[in-house]
Amino acid sequence: MVVAGLARDAWMRIPRLIGYEHAPSRFRRGINHTTNPDPVSGVYLSPDALRHSVAEMPTTALLRTDHAFLDAVLVSVVDWREYAAAPQRATGTAQAVEPALLWWYLHFVAIRDFTTRGYPAHFATVDSLYRDPEKSVVELCAWLNCDVPSDLSLELPARTRLDDEQIVHTLDGDDIATFDTLYDVIDRALPLSTQLLQKMNETAGRLLPRIQQHRRALLYDFDESDRRRAMSINEEVPR
Repeated sequence: MVVAGLARDAWMRIPRLIGYEHAPSRFRRGINHTTNPDPVSGVYLSPDALRHSVAEMPTTALLRTDHAFLDAVLVSVVDWREYAAAPQRATGTAQAVEPALLWWYLHFVAIRDFTTRGYPAHFATVDSLYRDPEKSVVELCAWLNCDVPSDLSLELPARTRLDDEQIVHTLDGDDIATFDTLYDVIDRALPLSTQLLQKMNETAGRLLPRIQQHRRALLYDFDESDRRRAMSINEEVPR
């Protein structure tokens, strides 16, 4: 199992609760021929081994992970306002990119990767986890087709929410509506509709050129194929 996305630590509590072991290495650049075997320890993680353990990685690493390791992918999602307002957004390599745009980029490429490669993926918000931890455990167990633990108590990390007034962004009203709709759909566990994916592609057409200017600041670099083709989501979502 792979846990990717933002605020992963909260969601990582559930695989541990249901008996998944933590993979022996953190794959910040994905699981591929450059990271597996581990360049330092020499430990090799097989696809079969990962089915009984959990690897944690950022969204950009998910894009670089070989399909054989993606039997179950949980993508943790936070609201774009929360991400943009977080104190740590003020520093870091990738902050050449406006935080709200970086949030969009990370979720757009994650959904594009899922719809393109067709692996089993479960997108879930951190808000839903904090609202009802027990329900989140039960739903994730149902998705993984595993037994629900008898003890559903889950100790989640402390969480600080900041005021929207602290957010600085250059989004227009149409962008904000698309961001909010995407988050609401994921938060309510609704399917990604063709209409929403079309709207995301339209939004990407406007926003991605601004993000691509700072591609070297991102952990995932746009390669030549990205620059040659339109970066768009396959509007036929795998079921």
